[in-house]
Formats: sequence, C-alpha cells, structure tokens
Amino acid sequence: MNIERAYTLVHNLDIPEDKQKFWQQGSTVVVNQSGKILDVIKNFKAPNLEINKKHLEMYPDSFQFTVAAGEMFTTIQQFVLKVKEAVKLRGEYWSK
Repeated sequence: MNIERAYTLVHNLDIPEDKQKFWQQGSTVVVNQSGKILDVIKNFKAPNLEINKKHLEMYPDSFQFTVAAGEMFTTIQQFVLKVKEAVKLRGEYWSK
C-alpha cells in the first residue's frame, strides 16, 4: 500500500467530512522491515493488549503503530517520518 493511501485511510479522508466522526477513529498501521505498509487495520476503540496481540499474530514479522484520526501525524510529512521511524526502530530491535 502506498503511503498516501495509508494516510487517507487512517484519517478517514475518503469518507465525506460530515460522516467522518461516525467512522473508526483509530487505526493500526502495519509496516515491514523495508518500510512497505502492509495494512491499515481500522479500530472503533483504542487497541488494547489483546487486540495488539491479534494484529501481531496476523503480521508476525512487522512493526505496528497506532494512529488516532485527526489527532496524530496529521500531515503527510509527519506520517512519512513515523513510518521511517518505525522501520529504524524495528531494525534496531531485530539487530540485537
């Protein structure tokens, strides 16, 4: 998935503005070690440990982070930096 599509999904930009507040407000972004976004998993409520575990089971060799629509990484530049940070952190973690 390209970065622009992922950004659109996490911030509900593909939903009419008057309906965005009724859509899922949280998303889990799944990134692989090369920085490719594998999935954007929408959540109606903030993910807890149980939900995060299920996501990790779906994508065991990935790094994942949560985004609150309209609140976190609100520009495409911030979102790109977060994805790059995820790749860097994942690389540091797996190299230990």
